[in-house]
Amino acid sequence: MLGAIQEPEENIKPTKSKEIKMVTEDIKDLGSEEELSSFLDLGEDLNDIPDLTTVPDEDYELRMVTLERRPAKKKGPFLFTEFEILGQPDTKIVRHVLMLFTDQDSERQKKNRKRALKYFYKCFNLPSSGPVVFADYIGNTGWATLTEETDPVYGKQNRIARFRAPED
Repeated sequence: MLGAIQEPEENIKPTKSKEIKMVTEDIKDLGSEEELSSFLDLGEDLNDIPDLTTVPDEDYELRMVTLERRPAKKKGPFLFTEFEILGQPDTKIVRHVLMLFTDQDSERQKKNRKRALKYFYKCFNLPSSGPVVFADYIGNTGWATLTEETDPVYGKQNRIARFRAPED
């Protein structure tokens, strides 16, 4: 069987040529060359798989697939999130950045960044205070208003215009 671990005979140290012979014999057990050539036959024409697309402006239910705190760049540290649109398997992943507030921010900017975090946390059922272990919330779902935009580099993309709280 391919991949099976075979115990060497007592007091005999396997050699490279013996190991190669064992693997070759395992491959022969899989079948003829003709059978092996169809081993990767996917059973369908990949040209029938639709390209990734976007959705029109509307409210959609999203599932969080990535939530990471990333270090400061030019504008400071941020949360990087990725979402899949539920019920839309052929759509692109929706990416969103939430800037974290810093001591250098004006009071207005700090409050705006805190509000954005508040709406995100509420939407995806994260606790509003205390530490948050991101891995515990991957897979959570929430609703957001999406817009469709054309990016000069990536083409059509969906962007999050607004997170919707459960009571919205």
